[in-house]
Amino acid sequence: EAPVELGYQEKKEGGGEVAHAFVAGAKVVVGKDEPSTGVYAMMTEKGHLEMGRVALKVANTGVMDVEVRGAFLGGPLSEQPVFVHVFYKCKKTGSSQLDMTIPVPPFKDVRASWTKDCVVSDAYKQVQRKREKEANDLFTIGTDRGEPDVFREHVVASKFKMTMADFLRPPSPDFQLFSQNVMVKSFYVEYAENEGANPLVVHDLSISVSDPSVVAVLIDTESSEFAEGIELDPGEKADINLRMICKQRGAVNVLVSLSMEGLDKVEFGFVKECLHRPRKIRRSRMAVTAGGMTKVILFVALTGVTLLAFRMRAIFSGGTRGVGLTSVKVTSN
Repeated sequence: EAPVELGYQEKKEGGGEVAHAFVAGAKVVVGKDEPSTGVYAMMTEKGHLEMGRVALKVANTGVMDVEVRGAFLGGPLSEQPVFVHVFYKCKKTGSSQLDMTIPVPPFKDVRASWTKDCVVSDAYKQVQRKREKEANDLFTIGTDRGEPDVFREHVVASKFKMTMADFLRPPSPDFQLFSQNVMVKSFYVEYAENEGANPLVVHDLSISVSDPSVVAVLIDTESSEFAEGIELDPGEKADINLRMICKQRGAVNVLVSLSMEGLDKVEFGFVKECLHRPRKIRRSRMAVTAGGMTKVILFVALTGVTLLAFRMRAIFSGGTRGVGLTSVKVTSN
């Protein structure tokens, strides 16, 4: 049996999430108002495994469509959880079972099952249309330049408009490129002031990387609560800080997906370039690369030997001279 735990995150009233492990035989039901589900995988003991591509089967495709984001292409597993997010698009009232399978060679595949409920009534459609209009008018996404240059009026800017088909292709110069030097990139989401508008609930934030062996993209600790979902009142803004850690030379596509209650998901993408593998080693306030540290150690050792020889020569000759390197920030406009 694989030393891997699969679980899911359940939203708590008042904000935040609580994690539950999937238990064989226990029925898990995702409510009608939940636009997405975060499924986590983590090792239950020290070690390292490679997770294969995730497979998801929907029993009743007439009720809903689903899309998978996050670590669905696979990648390294450790004692820290990695997330696969399932985004739902209800088409009619009903429910369906979903079965997820994750390969973890050399062990048997690990599996999880749950049920998703959908309610699509005339009243629901009316509420959804109202929310969509508010989102079109009020919801924007921008970069740290302070401009809504990523998403506005329900349209993603062309340099960030990455589809899943684009994501699965080799990186293209058509999309925004962040170079080796960009290790942290900040975005913001803003819900503009409007009297009488309902709060905007961002349910999940998911990060997909086309080749996890090249770069790891993490939600910075200052934005960690964002991944658990937040509620924005009109006039509020929240920051998303993405920390990008190069592992080897290459370029990858990165897709950022947000699910919101009562709305279709919003997603945008960019290309991250890595020219070399930094592997930084930190000592106090100093940070050098692993190769740089080796050179420093070698330099110090050779210098020590040279100075020792020099001092010994001075002593034997009668001389006496001494020889002396992703909390969420929410603000109101």
